[in-house]
Amino acid sequence: MPKQPHFCSFDESKEDKADGLAIGYMVTFANMAESISRLQVADPTNLIDSISETLSDLELHGSDVGLLRSRPNELLLKKGCHHQLELEFQRLHKAITELNPEKTEIDETIQEID
Repeated sequence: MPKQPHFCSFDESKEDKADGLAIGYMVTFANMAESISRLQVADPTNLIDSISETLSDLELHGSDVGLLRSRPNELLLKKGCHHQLELEFQRLHKAITELNPEKTEIDETIQEID
């Protein structure tokens, strides 16, 4: 994945500390790529939000996170659509349940007429 990390903010730190921080960001980038590849629509929104925050931090240090960010954003959109469909399903299920007694009554009337 393309990345152009810059660790200017680490210049003020001791060299050993700056190296450790740089390695930490590179490992975090790799871990985020792995985590994002395993994300599912059923995962909690707060997990996806946390990943987005980490990506923002990586981006501040020069990592190109555009490709990584697209998947969590897509999942959030799908979660929104899934939620809307779930609400519609519940509404229709309730309507069907309310009409069942009426259907039963009509079926009984048909049986009587037959």
